[in-house]
Amino acid sequence: MRKFRGRVLSHTSIQNAIVRVEEGRVKVEDLVKIRGDYYDFIGVIRKVFVGNPILNRYSPFLVTDPRAARGMEYTNAVVELLGILGGGKFEPFVPEPPTTSSEVVPLDRSDLDLIVSSENTIYLGYHKYSGWDIPLNPDFLYYHLWIGGITGCGKSHTVRILVDELARIGRRVLVFDHSGRDYVPYFEDKYLVISDTDIVLDPESVAQAIASRARFDKWLREYSDSATILYVLTGGETKMFERVLNSLSRENSSETPSVRNANLKSVVWSREKYLKILLKTAKRMGAKGATPLKLTFKILQNVPQDTFRRLNNRAYTYSDIIDLLLSRENCIIIDLSNEIMEIRRNIVAGILDELWRRIETKGEPVDTIVIIDEAQNYASEGCYPANYTIARTAREGRKWGLGLVLASQRWISDVSTDIRSNINSVMFSRLQVATDLQEIGNIVDVGGIELGILGAGDFFLAGLLSPFKRPVLLHTYKDPEERLKWRPTRN
Repeated sequence: MRKFRGRVLSHTSIQNAIVRVEEGRVKVEDLVKIRGDYYDFIGVIRKVFVGNPILNRYSPFLVTDPRAARGMEYTNAVVELLGILGGGKFEPFVPEPPTTSSEVVPLDRSDLDLIVSSENTIYLGYHKYSGWDIPLNPDFLYYHLWIGGITGCGKSHTVRILVDELARIGRRVLVFDHSGRDYVPYFEDKYLVISDTDIVLDPESVAQAIASRARFDKWLREYSDSATILYVLTGGETKMFERVLNSLSRENSSETPSVRNANLKSVVWSREKYLKILLKTAKRMGAKGATPLKLTFKILQNVPQDTFRRLNNRAYTYSDIIDLLLSRENCIIIDLSNEIMEIRRNIVAGILDELWRRIETKGEPVDTIVIIDEAQNYASEGCYPANYTIARTAREGRKWGLGLVLASQRWISDVSTDIRSNINSVMFSRLQVATDLQEIGNIVDVGGIELGILGAGDFFLAGLLSPFKRPVLLHTYKDPEERLKWRPTRN
């Protein structure tokens, strides 16, 4: 660890202190401790200035010996005050400015143990300059986290470290892998991986899949939506069609069939049977003229037999997945790379809805962190129904131990407003659009930082998850073996 020493100059405040560096070199984002009479001040260097009273643009002197003139050079640094350390604990507020001439030294590793309790802490990386591993309180993930930055900055790598850390301390983790390449290859030998093609689809997902392949317009979709529900209730048997319709039309009947109570695993999908149910449904809904012929033509022309066969012999319902997560598998990876986008969104929504049903039924916390990769496909405007259930989780999840981690490139366009407004921590590298930093600042405090110092693997962590509740520069580990290894020096 680099050593430096300085003294506080005059004109300090409870927000910032100006420090004259007496020896050593400091860098932007160095963590420092200002020794006080009753407690120590914890701060971070946000700016560094090098000055010289002779070698400046206002000096009237003509310098003939630059080497000698450099003897007058001095270094000042602006320290943002993050809180105070005293009585064996850290408080994230500053009651008074530090006094002039107070000594400034690098933050010590032992100070971090006081700032964040060592019990059940997780580690995603270390402070880039001091080299100290940064302990994080995982309970703040229940207040939700967004991880963002440009392509190649290390978002997926960071999430992989987070998954392993949460699993290490026994937290339940549910990961939705949009591409099937960012997490599945890394975790298939460690955790349970479930492909979207092994998940039993609900009738709404099946209807969307068929309508999308058949290229139905919104009018024809009304017939396929109703026909898909009736297919599930009848098991695809036309002889059951009228009986089911009659049951549905009876009020207060205990025998009224319900899709929620249907055994979706037992439903065998067939194009021929589906087409018959579709035509009978369209007729009962008043379809006239060429509509039945149009439905027949589009199904036969655009929806191959394999589309229906792929819906059969699936192993996991939404309920099965949540049963495994809550009872046996504390980490499950969902591979979403095979189905069309509408089905992927329905799978995300269906699994989250099942989690909420368990919460509503038992009234107990589920202690689960849900991680959604490429969140722009699920959490942005227009991504119904996934964005609806994600928004509910963002609003209410913290009360039930249900946290969200969303990973994407953009803050504004990738995450809808009602979700963004409930995210209390952000972890970001270089951003695609400069205005995103301003928008992030509307939710969490990110003032005073410089994105230009960020390299590959560098992130600013801000919000509740940050030990200081203010932005801290963190460099993620290169591999899992680096985690939890204290290093006195890294430079």
